[in-house]
Amino acid sequence: MIVAVVGCTHGELDLVYNSLNRLEEENNFKVNLLICCGDFQSIRYNLDNDCLNVPNKYKKEENDFTKYFTGEKKAKILTIFIGGNHEAMNVLKQLYYGGWVAPNIYYLGYSNVLNINGIRICGLSGIYKKYNFHKKYDECYPYNDISKVSAYHIRKYEIEKLKILKDKVDIIVTHDWPNNIEKHGNLNELLKWKSFFKEEIMSNTLGNPQTEILLNKLKPTFWFAAHLHVKYSSIYIHSDKINYTKFLSLDKAEPHRHFIQILNFEKVENCLRLKTDHIPRPLESAPQNADTPSGEVEKGGEVEKEEAKKDEAVKDEAVKDEATKEEAEQENYYLCYDIEWLAIIKANHNLISINSDKNYNLEELKYPTNEDFEFVKEKLKKLKQISINGKQYYPIHGYNTPNYKNLIEQRKYFLNLLDIEELNIYNDYELNFFNEELKKFNQQLPQENSQNLIEQEIDSCLNEQN
Repeated sequence: MIVAVVGCTHGELDLVYNSLNRLEEENNFKVNLLICCGDFQSIRYNLDNDCLNVPNKYKKEENDFTKYFTGEKKAKILTIFIGGNHEAMNVLKQLYYGGWVAPNIYYLGYSNVLNINGIRICGLSGIYKKYNFHKKYDECYPYNDISKVSAYHIRKYEIEKLKILKDKVDIIVTHDWPNNIEKHGNLNELLKWKSFFKEEIMSNTLGNPQTEILLNKLKPTFWFAAHLHVKYSSIYIHSDKINYTKFLSLDKAEPHRHFIQILNFEKVENCLRLKTDHIPRPLESAPQNADTPSGEVEKGGEVEKEEAKKDEAVKDEAVKDEATKEEAEQENYYLCYDIEWLAIIKANHNLISINSDKNYNLEELKYPTNEDFEFVKEKLKKLKQISINGKQYYPIHGYNTPNYKNLIEQRKYFLNLLDIEELNIYNDYELNFFNEELKKFNQQLPQENSQNLIEQEIDSCLNEQN
């Protein structure tokens, strides 16, 4: 699978897609999946701009995304994104669990785990602020200058759900960096470009301490991020001295900046690898730490600088396999539900509320029971299935149709799938506003029954597979 990773999109969708098109033509490959690491800015119309936390001088009269929302343009590449700290939260809040914002463009939600052709991808939206981490979701439309900021701050509930994952995660996507990850790469090079990071690095406050916990707990093979507007890579060797995580952050989407990376993945014996990757040898000594800030890894008392260079997480070279484009065009790629994640949501759904006077009591968060897993499996059996390498998956096609404009129905579709109630993170005024807003969009929605459209789309995809 050929994957393109993009840093802060900042609404520059045309630049991103045009750049990918040029790379495909010049290097004879086809991108199967685009991952955007936040600040996507899904601005549909002017009101969404008012909910965006950026200075007015950076707000655009015409946003690229609007053309993809209205159908004037369509993303040719399956695109998934997380939220950053510059988003229209009135849009993303309606898709708390994730959903389609335009044809072929999927928001991963506040936290999520999905599966794409056997590759397990975990997403976490927002950025970390200690003073809001333990608070409830009490930000509602209309946002003021304070709430439009706190609305994208990560809450403990999302971290705790992710921490109880047991199955292997291949890729984690966040907006901000895990705390201390910068110390496992070429720190001197980073400071050459971003010298003002030095104080935060010295005080261990540059990144997110909560996602550092996730890094050590989940041990993903790859971690993609953005936020700091710099291209940077590192290798984090875990305490078992066997597992490692390759970290990559990319710049913001502007001409002549390093905002795109192309990676050619393959799954080998249940492990995700780059086809041209160099795998680090198991380390005998402890992983690098603050005592080796240059990103060099000690082994047997000897610093292996050349090994560290070979192990750099990302190379500035395009995919060179001659058969790459033909292989990519022959295989279909499907965004699918993750059974373990759905079971976690089912088991802990009742813990999120804005009605309580207290902050979340997350000591009650629990791993799903066998009954929870069986419930999810039985529900999914009612959906259309696909088979990939002998395994059964359940595609999230549902509203990758003209009905993507109906965010309320998308959320209800998911709630009905798991037989859970509406979240208590919306107040009555907000829900009424969303319903009135939907009436305006209904003129653009197809008259045909939405369920028929869903069935037609899934059948079409299955026919392509056969």
